[in-house]
Amino acid sequence: MNKRGRQVVDIARYFHHLDNDATIAALERRVENGDSIFDNVDAGVWFRDCHTEVDQPVQGTVEGVIPSWIDGVLIRNGPGSWNVGEESFDHLFDCSGLLHRFKISSGLVTYQCKFIKSESYIKNHAARRIVVTGFGTRFVPDPCASIFQRIATLFKPGSDNTLVSVYPIQDQVYALGDSNYMHRIDPATLDTLEKMDLARDVTILHQTSHPLTTSDGETFNLGVTLRPTGPRYCILQLNDVADHRVKLVTSVPVRWKFHPGYMHTFAMTPHYFIIVEQPLSISVPRLIKNSVTNRPLATCLKFFEKQSTIFHVLDKTTGSVNIHSTPRYAQMFRARPLRFRLDLASPRTAPTGKVRPSVICDVGCETPRMNGQHQGRPYTYFYAISADIDRDNPGTLIKVNVQNNTCKSWSQKDVYPSEPVFVATPNAVKEDEGVLLSVLLWSHHPTRVSLLVLNARTMQELGRVNFTTPTPVPKCLHGWYFPHERKDA
Repeated sequence: MNKRGRQVVDIARYFHHLDNDATIAALERRVENGDSIFDNVDAGVWFRDCHTEVDQPVQGTVEGVIPSWIDGVLIRNGPGSWNVGEESFDHLFDCSGLLHRFKISSGLVTYQCKFIKSESYIKNHAARRIVVTGFGTRFVPDPCASIFQRIATLFKPGSDNTLVSVYPIQDQVYALGDSNYMHRIDPATLDTLEKMDLARDVTILHQTSHPLTTSDGETFNLGVTLRPTGPRYCILQLNDVADHRVKLVTSVPVRWKFHPGYMHTFAMTPHYFIIVEQPLSISVPRLIKNSVTNRPLATCLKFFEKQSTIFHVLDKTTGSVNIHSTPRYAQMFRARPLRFRLDLASPRTAPTGKVRPSVICDVGCETPRMNGQHQGRPYTYFYAISADIDRDNPGTLIKVNVQNNTCKSWSQKDVYPSEPVFVATPNAVKEDEGVLLSVLLWSHHPTRVSLLVLNARTMQELGRVNFTTPTPVPKCLHGWYFPHERKDA
């Protein structure tokens, strides 16, 4: 513990299990009694509503030192409001998407936030009620509408809400969700400029909210496309998405024709695309039924508990596929970082063709990020936030060394950090030579927000900038740092 009350500890030997029957039974009793399961967690940071946009930059108060070489903009995306009029969304992924902008220059930082003006947002707020069915929320038909008006609404497209991530593609910036929609945004003003529908270019059900870009500037994403023979996982090239052109690079059949996997991300190396097909799927029969009954997408999810996870390894040049599978994946839901070694030279030398993972470290990790220069290449470190909500400080930032299986962390009581974003020092030589940027929220202080700057090598705090906003600030999901050499940032 340092003099400012912030912890920097080595947690390489930290073990945290919740898998014994007595512990689970005790938690179940607390739920039955209406008690909080984990006393150290303030889930309220996810339920805050932004009442008004912060259109004009708010100047923050600096504590410590913000390195002067950091000159750019951090833009983050996430749920912004649970309510429309007197109605509330039923799922976090349906909340109105809110962009946060932190401009960093000369050791000073300003803050702004603005809602993504999707068609769903505009329609809902114009009606002052929820009129678009989302991931976990279905709209209630207007009681004043005629029977013909109600039938017509069943054939309208679903939500185009893109509240998950922010990503640069070529010279443009986009907000994404796990759907076929993207919104082009202005990184200087946070204005929503244009909606992009990838289904106009290729027949896809959805794409992930986490594209990947190669060192030579090619951007790819994973989607699910429909073919006469059934759905297929497909790799999309998005370089020309601004011109409404999307290229389907390669594809592979889904394991179960009527149950394609629910995909949130994929992996890439210089020579391969890696698709991880988990047993959590989207039921096509339920999807068809729900288009008539107006049920949300979340009700279409089906989990095949006893099935394996399959790794599809696609050659970037030839499109050929190697397949590996891992059993008992359903038992691995404590979110530990795992290493899977796939033998590409002889993928089926084992009798079963199966691989088993090794645990890198016994610490829960969510929203992992790394030095972008090592994307798809050998690396040593990744950075994440804690997934162990039963820890003393569930809001913990973690640095993991995947070579020697050790971890370091930073935490502060009653503080909830966002996904850490790595920014390299100018002319950096070492992989972890740089800083981590993370947005901090406080329990019981909904209008307090800070931008934290950590030394990525030591996980020691360099400084932070504190803001008091005119509106509550909800917890965000993912973001991107744009250096100021971008003329539009």
